[in-house]
Amino acid sequence: MIVRGFLLYIVSGLTVCMGLTAAVHGQAEGTVDNRTVDGARQLYVQHGKKLAEKRDAEITALGAKYTTSLQTAADQAQKAGQLEPLLAMRKELERFANQGAEPPAISRNTDPALARWRETYNREYTRIQKDHDSVMANLTKSYLEHLDSMKKDLTKDGNVKEALAFMQEYERVKRDTATSAPVPEPMEPVHRAEAPTTGEPVPTLELLKTLGLDRRIISFDGDGTGGFAGPDGMSPSNLQVTHGERSRVSEEGIQFMGGRTVISGADDLLLAACQASQAITITAELTSRRPRQEGAARIISFSLGAHHRNVSLCQEGEDLVLRLRTSDTGLNGANPQVTLGTLERGQKHRLAVTYRPGDLRFFLDGKRLPVDTITGDFKNWEPCHLVLGNEWEEDRPWRGTLHKFAIYARFMTDLEGTLKTRF
Repeated sequence: MIVRGFLLYIVSGLTVCMGLTAAVHGQAEGTVDNRTVDGARQLYVQHGKKLAEKRDAEITALGAKYTTSLQTAADQAQKAGQLEPLLAMRKELERFANQGAEPPAISRNTDPALARWRETYNREYTRIQKDHDSVMANLTKSYLEHLDSMKKDLTKDGNVKEALAFMQEYERVKRDTATSAPVPEPMEPVHRAEAPTTGEPVPTLELLKTLGLDRRIISFDGDGTGGFAGPDGMSPSNLQVTHGERSRVSEEGIQFMGGRTVISGADDLLLAACQASQAITITAELTSRRPRQEGAARIISFSLGAHHRNVSLCQEGEDLVLRLRTSDTGLNGANPQVTLGTLERGQKHRLAVTYRPGDLRFFLDGKRLPVDTITGDFKNWEPCHLVLGNEWEEDRPWRGTLHKFAIYARFMTDLEGTLKTRF
């Protein structure tokens, strides 16, 4: 089927749809017609996913080379009787195996031999990310050109309704790329300061530079070993996780049966980073164990009590709800409370909720779902406690399993939100 569409463009051996006219064929499920907004968007998302997969494969290969080099260096240090380098290499191998590919920090206390390997790894990791960002920028530019071209052609043909749909998609993508928080790029070599958790306020720019490539504050990967990590994927020495009597860690994640898990040591950084960026994203993989939960039942909460919070992700009845405190929504973040979607009992869901002033978005199982908007910024946020499965004070217990979660001090675009929540 010949359609007005993207011109085939080759980037590092990967065929990506771009440009104006070509024969575009869909996958096994059928032909994709990018003369419609839905078809064009589908192609854009598909090829964005291919680019992300290519980047991830390169990072995986880089990680394999890194660990091989570390093992070789460890063997050489052992043969030479050099205990300190040997221990440093072994510790780094263990850290990398547990925490993945995020660039490791380099401090004054880092062993000199290890620091050289880390600098090389960080440099190559950053290059891969830059190359991906550049190709994605080209893809987005071509997508915008296609949307604009279709709008003009449809207008000439008198199809005003269809032209308006392309114009709205153009404006949405343009707004996303213009205003979403960019991923910060580290300097070479990467020498990051320790992320602050207490003490004097840090200037906004300096604070955001401490948070690595994606401004992640904290995450849990549900691998059955504790799985908590802070910025850069590191396990901060000051991070303390306390599981209550009715919450426990299993191979599936954290199971909540009426208890709570309290996370200490991340509160100050979470507050400061979100106020600095004026944005927040929460991602989670979870399974609800009851068809109707009351309270609203707290899944992830950064709060002081039942009526005082910065943000809480909750379940009320079958609904997933958000209470986000802004300058317009009050101390409880419930004016209004936003219903995000429905959680089915016993079914594993992946979700992401992201906010910047005046722009709230929600993604569930690979799809963006419409939600009511809220307004306001985080200037009225205050020190709170990070709690999972319940409220800090007064019981608002959630019953279910939290397999994974992460909190970022940035806004997440539609493409990333869709990709992160797909199974």
